[in-house]
Amino acid sequence: MFVEPTIITPNASTRTQLTPSALQQENELFRGSGGISEGNRALGFKPAFYDMETGTPHTSKFANGLEAPMHVLDGLPNEVVESRLENGKVATVKPGVISGFVQSGHFYTREQAALATAQLIARTQMLSNPLQHNQLLAAWERFVVDQDYPTNLIRPVVEDSWRRCHQFELDPELRHAPIISDKSQLEYSHYLHSDLLSAARPILERAKEHLYRSDSLILLADAGGMILDVRADPHVITSAGNINLIEGGIWSEDVAGTNAIGTALAAAEPVQLYGAEHFCAGIKHWTCSADVIRDPHDGMILGAVDL
Repeated sequence: MFVEPTIITPNASTRTQLTPSALQQENELFRGSGGISEGNRALGFKPAFYDMETGTPHTSKFANGLEAPMHVLDGLPNEVVESRLENGKVATVKPGVISGFVQSGHFYTREQAALATAQLIARTQMLSNPLQHNQLLAAWERFVVDQDYPTNLIRPVVEDSWRRCHQFELDPELRHAPIISDKSQLEYSHYLHSDLLSAARPILERAKEHLYRSDSLILLADAGGMILDVRADPHVITSAGNINLIEGGIWSEDVAGTNAIGTALAAAEPVQLYGAEHFCAGIKHWTCSADVIRDPHDGMILGAVDL
């Protein structure tokens, strides 16, 4: 049973003022739980702040207005900011503004998010059970026929993706992703993303050393979901090639359905997908995890890395 957020009432902790150092202390306190972004982003939680006085949640943003994947004070509106440094960074926030997360339109305190995350993780671990896999397949079949399905089996990030796929009128029986096979197009794409490739390749090479006999692969995709580079266990290359999970394959949601690469890019957050959670039939035997790669200066999404 998923924890529902309760009404937040003022107490001593909600009257303290948030500062960058206070945020860091909170992160250390909740590290290892779902009370910080790295522990719950894949489950659909977005870092946010809540104004106790007005009852208004504010999604965490960089100073330029882009959503931030962690708690950042600099993008808060001026009405909740008490002081800024000369460079524009927020120094203190007015009392009564607390940090937490938003998910599905609800605000969760850090404590509530940690509890909800533990519950969601327990539920996702059940998906490796063959019975749960078969139940989810049955739910998918009902969804593609008339969108009538048991929502208790489907995680929010998956349900949102399935709905997008339905809006795209994507064929649920698709067996593989499309691919760009023209060599000149691939070379041009590599040229456009040369900085990203240069930064990622040493990491991909190191990861390759751990993939031997693991039936796994790691790959880099651009912001449009096209695979730029792949490192794989030799035993899995043929299977990956059968669905175009190789260089040149295009894995955006609108052409490949719910998948870790495309869904992470669409949701702008890390995603892990288990077999039957994929939308298209041809990739339902894969389990994948992906996260977006952001420009460290402005937070813009540059691509994704997938395992």
